[in-house]
Amino acid sequence: PLTKAVGVPELLAVHRGTLSLGAAITAAQAASRQYAKRQTTWCRTQLGTAPRSYTQDYCAQTGDFFSFLDANRLTG
Repeated sequence: PLTKAVGVPELLAVHRGTLSLGAAITAAQAASRQYAKRQTTWCRTQLGTAPRSYTQDYCAQTGDFFSFLDANRLTG
């Protein structure tokens, strides 16, 4: 549901007046980092053989990543 999307609860709290905009931004940023960490953990445990992507090599590794997805039938 939309109300569970990253950042939406904080935005709704601002709208209700229970949270300041600055505090909501800080909370939404923290929620976003936590979500990214959960994704990283899930990928590491579920796709142990998947190629790792690092920021400096992202463009070079994109082809390897999509090849892995195709080879393991993880695409739709």
